[in-house]
Amino acid sequence: ARAVIASVVWGFPRGGRPGGKYLDFVRLFDRAGDLALELEELRSRPRSAAEGLEAIKSEGVGFATTSKIVYFAGVSFQEGPALIFDANVIKTLVAGTGIASLGFESTKACLGSGKSYDKAASAYSVYVKEATALAARLSEGLKRPVDPDQIETALFLASVRPGVWGWENEPVEQI
Repeated sequence: ARAVIASVVWGFPRGGRPGGKYLDFVRLFDRAGDLALELEELRSRPRSAAEGLEAIKSEGVGFATTSKIVYFAGVSFQEGPALIFDANVIKTLVAGTGIASLGFESTKACLGSGKSYDKAASAYSVYVKEATALAARLSEGLKRPVDPDQIETALFLASVRPGVWGWENEPVEQI
């Protein structure tokens, strides 16, 4: 239940969505106990990422928040560990720059154009698999561990607007 709440607080530090919308979060918090049980089931019996996200999908809550919920809950899928898949990550993947240029062709093909939940869900499974594979390749090449969530963080930071999170225009060190 704390992972559900933490994902919303982390993703929406001002307490709501643009325009003061917050009722979807209230409904999500009301379901936090039920979602916690489903998250526990996902941790004990890994499924595909698409199946897992469908199991905890909540009305009024977008795909990015759903991916944050499974990430903060420490869920692993058959494709690899849960990763955050938000607009900044997707923007970097579509641009194909920086660390995104080292792979993710299948993820980009799945995303296509448009922003439907179904496209994001199918792309998410491939994204987790490709990020996990890239982390393994980098670990081998660098002779030190690289985790998939480090890949996700680098993708996120490559497209986040400076100042949004209180960060300045300082360069981000690559993995």
